[in-house]
Amino acid sequence: MLSIKGVSKSFKEVQAVNNISLDIGPGRIFGLLGANGAGKTTLFRMILNIITPDEGSITYNDKPLTIENSSLIGYLPEERSLYQREKVGNQVVYLAKIKGLTTKEAEKRLDFYLERFGITEYKNRKLRELSKGNQQKVALIVALIHDPEIVILDEPFSGLDPVNAKLFKDWIVEIARKGKTIIFSSHRMDVIEELCEEMALLKKGKIVLGGRLKEIKESYRKKNIFIQGENLTLDHFNNIPGINKVECVNDEFIVSLDDKEVIPDLIKALNEKVIITKFIQEEPTLDEIFIEKMGEKYEG
Repeated sequence: MLSIKGVSKSFKEVQAVNNISLDIGPGRIFGLLGANGAGKTTLFRMILNIITPDEGSITYNDKPLTIENSSLIGYLPEERSLYQREKVGNQVVYLAKIKGLTTKEAEKRLDFYLERFGITEYKNRKLRELSKGNQQKVALIVALIHDPEIVILDEPFSGLDPVNAKLFKDWIVEIARKGKTIIFSSHRMDVIEELCEEMALLKKGKIVLGGRLKEIKESYRKKNIFIQGENLTLDHFNNIPGINKVECVNDEFIVSLDDKEVIPDLIKALNEKVIITKFIQEEPTLDEIFIEKMGEKYEG
């Protein structure tokens, strides 16, 4: 369990992270959202022990994360930091050895990952000769090669085409199933919705929305209902309080409500008239929730 308790960090007058607490269990894929300057990178750097919190603690399985146990973490930064003029194989093996692997172990794992990501032919090529997407794959290999327990991915899908994005998503799910703790930020809300069970939304260093994604979306359900029923007509909606508008599209009625609280009364009123075969409340997208909570679209 990765536990972040009451963590704060300031840089002069700027409060980058303000009293953040999170518990992220093994096998979880956790999404961290927030616009530029929200505090995501500062939080990542504190987990990595690059910078020290002003207050609070960060532990893994009740033990502090320190330089001595830094091999527990694999990190893919948003700003790529590998050596452009160095050959792929040489630098990945070198960095793996820093994390405690022998040359033989590093070579074996490197060959496995190169094959897995379809870039075996680039092992002896300089990094700058690779496309942005393939450089991203190499950076991910560096993050994973020492088999860390915690994997932090900062905008991992940047520069990836749809095929490689799916490859990354599949790999994230696979390592989570092995019990690893995955934390990642992404400006792609569809990816967060697809992969994450839990998330936190940061604004000016504070968590303004957090928890299980399913429960968050439940609490933000929209006021539109999609209804079908046997011999259901527009007339059946007459005189039912709380209805703002009703449209019929291909035998499906789209009902706009003044308030979600009237749903039980709507169901009762319709059931007294017809047999309902479909009743679905429209679910908001994560992007819509972000805009409602933050007052702006997420631009990364």
